[in-house]
Amino acid sequence: MADLRERLLQFDREVIRPAAPDTPEDRRLLRPAMIDALVAHRPFDNSEFLELIPLYLRQSIPPTEGKWLADVLRIIESSE
Repeated sequence: MADLRERLLQFDREVIRPAAPDTPEDRRLLRPAMIDALVAHRPFDNSEFLELIPLYLRQSIPPTEGKWLADVLRIIESSE
């Protein structure tokens, strides 16, 4: 099984970017700083995401990418 970072990068590459190609790099759900935070804190659900991931990372995610948060959290949960 690929490590969590690689699985998140793969999801971004195969799902999010093709569906939302115009999102600025600094606002992407799975930009490098967000991936670092997700790998470090491994939130399993929305409440843990809100509690563990800093506001400055969360607040810039546009709705066009935020809709994949549940999928990202499932990837994290399944990596444990």
